[in-house]
Amino acid sequence: MGFDADYELIRNIALHRDPAFDAVNKADLEASLRALEALTPTNKKDHFILIAMKVLALAGNGHTRIIPNTAITIVPYRFVALGPHVFLTDAPQKHSAHADSQVLAINGPSVEDLFRAALPYLAGTHARPRVIFPIILA
Repeated sequence: MGFDADYELIRNIALHRDPAFDAVNKADLEASLRALEALTPTNKKDHFILIAMKVLALAGNGHTRIIPNTAITIVPYRFVALGPHVFLTDAPQKHSAHADSQVLAINGPSVEDLFRAALPYLAGTHARPRVIFPIILA
C-alpha cells in the first residue's frame, strides 16, 4: 500500500487548485513535492504526513494544511498552548493549565527550540502555528 492517491491530491492542490501557492517559490515547491513523491511507495505513514504538512505549509495560510489529528490520542493528557507557553493537563475539557504543568523541555531541547524546528511544518499566521504546535508534541 502506498500513498499515490494522497500524493496526487496534494500535488493537485499545490499546483492547480489553491491560489495561495502562486506566491511560493517554484523551486521550493517542486523540491518539496519531489520529497513527498519519493515517499509514495513506502508504508511510512508518519513520515509521509510530516512531509505533506511541510508541503502544504508552504502556502503560508491557515486554510491549506494537514494536521496529524490522530496524534491527539497518543497520551491521555492534552497539550494546551497559552501564548508562547505549552502546558500539559489531564482535564482538556477545562483547559486548566497551572504553572506547575508547564512543559519546559522534551528529552533535552526546550519547547521554544522544538517550536522553531517545527515552524516549516505549520501553516498559518503568527498565532496559528502556536496553537497547532502542541499536537506535534503529542
